[in-house]
Amino acid sequence: MNTIGGWKFDKEQENNFPRGRKNAKVIAESLRDQRFLTISYFNNIKDQEITGIITKIDQSMRSLKISHSEGFVWILMDDITSVWYEIEIEMD
Repeated sequence: MNTIGGWKFDKEQENNFPRGRKNAKVIAESLRDQRFLTISYFNNIKDQEITGIITKIDQSMRSLKISHSEGFVWILMDDITSVWYEIEIEMD
């Protein structure tokens, strides 16, 4: 059993997770560090993207709670196609 940021998964789950360990690592780091990220996912009809902060991971439902500017949304892990961090620019 592997653990990344409190998310526990076995080798089979890791292989089944879209894009494998890379996405799991980005998701876990985003939850831990409260960093904004963008998630691309399939939502019944088409691919969608959402940018926000992961506020909860529900392991039993295999879903993520993402808080964003209009509230929050739950996304099933199996629907995720890719994740990436938003670039943070410091202005002086």
